[in-house]
Amino acid sequence: MVTYEIIDGGTPDRRLLVPPAQVWVIATLEITVHQEQGRPHLLLTFPSYPLGPGTAHDEGYWSTPFVAYPVNTGYGPPTTVASLRRLIAATMAAEDTEADISQLAYLLGLRDTTLTRLGEFLEIKVSPRTPELVKAFHMIRYGLSSVDEACLRNIADPDLRRGYVFLPLDHGDYLHERFSAAHLRQEQWFLGKPLMSNIQHVMATPGLRATLASSSIALSRDLFARGESGLLVAVDLAGYGTALKYARERMHSFGSDTNSIQAAFRKSIGTYFDRMLGQLGAMQVQTAGDGFVAAFPARVFGDPAQLVADLLTQWRRLVGEIAVLNKEIREEGLRVGSRMALHFGDYEYGRIGGIASYLPAFDGASIVEVARLEQGLASAMRAGQRIEPGVELQAKRHYVIVSRALRHELGDGWSAGPADRVGVLDLEAKEFRDRAEVWEVRPS
Repeated sequence: MVTYEIIDGGTPDRRLLVPPAQVWVIATLEITVHQEQGRPHLLLTFPSYPLGPGTAHDEGYWSTPFVAYPVNTGYGPPTTVASLRRLIAATMAAEDTEADISQLAYLLGLRDTTLTRLGEFLEIKVSPRTPELVKAFHMIRYGLSSVDEACLRNIADPDLRRGYVFLPLDHGDYLHERFSAAHLRQEQWFLGKPLMSNIQHVMATPGLRATLASSSIALSRDLFARGESGLLVAVDLAGYGTALKYARERMHSFGSDTNSIQAAFRKSIGTYFDRMLGQLGAMQVQTAGDGFVAAFPARVFGDPAQLVADLLTQWRRLVGEIAVLNKEIREEGLRVGSRMALHFGDYEYGRIGGIASYLPAFDGASIVEVARLEQGLASAMRAGQRIEPGVELQAKRHYVIVSRALRHELGDGWSAGPADRVGVLDLEAKEFRDRAEVWEVRPS
């Protein structure tokens, strides 16, 4: 049975293929942008996760920002094109879609906007969120023609707090087609999620696509990532993989299998990281299972000495949590240690790849340097290296290494508070060389 059809202004009155169970008017805001002289892209949002088990893939749909209006269908669904149009007209007589789209633009952080009405069409289709129902959607399209330049970062969304992605208008090499058994049509997928069918229709219609491209707004590269200066932190756990293997193979209890114990161990570490970073107010973080890289920009966190003191206090608490987990591992050589590298420098954070990026990331020489500090400390711990004044590093202890750049920022009178100074390490990691202070954090 055919359950998808497009009805445009030239469609004559006739019976509908399927009477829709519900009718909606959707006013969309279509924002097209390009980076420097690059290809134009359409801004997409992710308005809803699936509301139930209606689709095998369990994914929601990319959409343009929109405002929705329910249409009162009275005592029964419309059965003809004419009756459907009458119901829509009656509902929309009391609505001001342009005012609502202007308010939507304001809620997206945009001001002094110029909006252009781009046209409209009707879709009758299986509902994206409730595929057990066939619904009608009257699409009223608005385009953003201009906006105050001060608001452009709200479109670029450098930290991805708004979750925007950008679909190239010449999109063929980015899309994958799959047939949806739930929606009885071919769907186009972008970045692992399907597109709303109205976007597919616009993209497949050369005239509509060209109109969007003609109003593309230029975004400079620096809108997608911010240059920063501040404290950089790289953390990794020593022996984490071995401890997980031990949990899987050796640890068991009544009512719990080894896999669930291993999962509990792994999730406990992730929870400790999240709690610590949240209590510190961290805003720029990348995690990777048994470690993370975090940055604390000076423009927000101010005094680096106080920040490092707070960080080490929180880290000591986390080391205490690790110590509790270590008590469950009987073989001391299989327990978990930790490494923390602290550095200070310039870096970038955000959509490092520009308009094509869909995850925030770090970039810059200082990011490489803090990673090398951590790697150099790891090598020294594994080797049991002696450092000035003759102390031997141990693989299962908890060490913090402080770069010379950060030590300069902290000043002469700085003390690590809850950490004990071990000595000075001459370290090497690939092309990186440095001489840095090492401190030890013991469980509280």
